[in-house]
Amino acid sequence: KLYVVVGATTDHGPLHDPLEASILRMNADGSDLEVFATGFRNPYDLAFSADGKLFTADNSPDELDQSLQYLAAEEINYVREGLDYGFPNVLAANQRR
Repeated sequence: KLYVVVGATTDHGPLHDPLEASILRMNADGSDLEVFATGFRNPYDLAFSADGKLFTADNSPDELDQSLQYLAAEEINYVREGLDYGFPNVLAANQRR
């Protein structure tokens, strides 16, 4: 399978596309596209451990405004199929997994 990261089109506002802010999985020819996990602002650097566990780094929002009073920490996530990692509704400082 091929895994592809898709960042959010927003810094910390609502999402606009069902595939954004996700890690997608598909066959090498592009068929059977599916959302593997969602809720990432800007995931990058996918890595599989020796036992097959998937990890990704995720950037936090960059801009403060009335709706965001602090900048959350950058994250490293153990990515499991079907989970929502919270973005844009939950940022790192409030998230427990």
